[in-house]
Formats: sequence, C-alpha cells, structure tokens
Amino acid sequence: MGFGMNKEKMTRTAFEYQWKNLQDGAFLLTDKRFKEHAVEFLTSELGIAKNWFKGKDILDAGCGGGRWSYGFLKLGANVTAIDYAKSAVDSTLKNCSEFSNKIEAFQINILKKRELKRLGKKFDMIFSWGVLHHTGDTKKAFDSLVPLLKPKGIMHVYIYGRWSLSKRTILFLSNTFLPILNLNQQRWILSKVASKGELHTFFDTLSPKIADTHTESEVVSWFRENNFTYIRRMYPSWCPNDKTGLHMQGIKA
Repeated sequence: MGFGMNKEKMTRTAFEYQWKNLQDGAFLLTDKRFKEHAVEFLTSELGIAKNWFKGKDILDAGCGGGRWSYGFLKLGANVTAIDYAKSAVDSTLKNCSEFSNKIEAFQINILKKRELKRLGKKFDMIFSWGVLHHTGDTKKAFDSLVPLLKPKGIMHVYIYGRWSLSKRTILFLSNTFLPILNLNQQRWILSKVASKGELHTFFDTLSPKIADTHTESEVVSWFRENNFTYIRRMYPSWCPNDKTGLHMQGIKA
C-alpha cells in the first residue's frame, strides 16, 4: 500500500514510473506531429526567434522524457538536462541520442544547491516546464535555479495556476479513493485514463502527491525578488486550451 510513503517519495516514484513505462502520448516525442514540429511548439512557448538559440547553453530543469531538450537541440543549442527521476534522465538521453555531442544529463534534486553546483557552469536560459510545483517548495526550487543563470539570461517556467472547480473535484476524489489501492493498481488506472487523452493532463495531476498551485502575482513576485526584468506571462498558441497554467518568463538583470 502507499500509506507508508511520504508525499515526496510517492511523487518521485510516480515520475520514475511515468518516464519508464508511459512514454507514449500526445505532445511527447512518440507523437509524430510533435516531434516533427518540436521547434515550432517550443518557439511558440517561448516567444523567441529561432536564430537566438544557436550555440546557446540551455538548462532543461526537469527534463522528463526529453521532449523540450529535443526541441532545443534541433534549434542548435547545447543542452544540460536534469531531473529527480533516473528514468527521466535515461529517457532523455535515449530520445536525444542523435544529438549526443550536444547534450549531457544528470539526476539532480533541484532543491539541493550542492547537487546543482555539480553542473559547474551557468546558462543563457533556464527552462523548467511543469516541474517546480512538484518539488514541495515551488519558490525555493525557483530561487535555487537563479544563480545558474548568466547576466541577461532568460528564465522560463510553467507552473500550475489555481485550478478550476472541476479539476479540484477530480483531484479530491483521486486523493480520497486511489490510496485504497496499491501503487501499481493506481498507476494502471491512471495510465488507462491518460490513454484516452493527453497523458500529462491526467497523470501529472493525479499521480504525484505533490502538485502545488500558485497565482500569477506570486510568481511575478519571485521574479522581482531575484532581480528579473521584462517579466511577462505567455499565452502560447500551441496549447490554447490551457486557461489556468502560468507560462512565465523574465530576463536576469
């Protein structure tokens, strides 16, 4: 049963399971349309011209299956990918193997500054999509990444905004009834649900026990406290139905 595990461990094991066993899905690298147009999806997310990326050093903080790392590599960037889950690191290296001379990947806990120091470099962009709100301390995770950014570097994060009533209801029901089952049974059910639609919409919301939400003003304040300028919320065209997600960006002064 899952009752003996704390939320951090349950969240980590959820993602270990996901990136080892559930790599198929819409907007993943197994999605032919996404893979062919990864550059377009990524530049839509970032609002930055393609020619900016060539030769830039990018940190993909929470790389998952490597879909965004793949996009950065196609744009000509050098990528350092990190994730808390070993299966994610392994999947990213496998999925980006054609760019093996341009990518390195490490298993790292974003909340541990001593682990981040292992990277030994600073970056032109730090990109963390759908990750920080699963750490248990979103602001601390945000703050821990900032020292890795070069002056005038770009920080881009996607963080859960306040959920709708229907989504909160689904989350409440899943947290009430899914713990009755063991972890393998839970994941089997969630993967079947996710297979009916976009995997991340369901699995990322329901399986990890840490999935915090924040307001736009909160996230803006984190950027300001860390001396960012040109702070903006993005509304990328590739995900027009995302009404609550916070796609946020700023430039380090």
